[in-house]
Amino acid sequence: MHMAKRVIGTKKPDLNTPVNMRRLGQFVRFRRTSIGMTIENAAGICGVSKQAFSNVESGLETVKAETIFKVLNCLGVALWFSQNLSNGKTDESDEWL
Repeated sequence: MHMAKRVIGTKKPDLNTPVNMRRLGQFVRFRRTSIGMTIENAAGICGVSKQAFSNVESGLETVKAETIFKVLNCLGVALWFSQNLSNGKTDESDEWL
């Protein structure tokens, strides 16, 4: 008889601070554990290897952007970018079309 692995929830990271790879990994782990998924199941559903998923959760700087976006999309996590300039001004090079 094979026993299912127990998923232990993690604390939600502070989302009011700038995101780096470590914090992004913490949020991915929080999201995965909050929906009760093992890392093996999440990796399989997201179409990445268990090691790649673990690397995302560990916040490794060498993880490919494609892998990060696959994982975030699979877990239903939206990621957007915002530019916060200290002087509050923008110039033409700041605009995205």
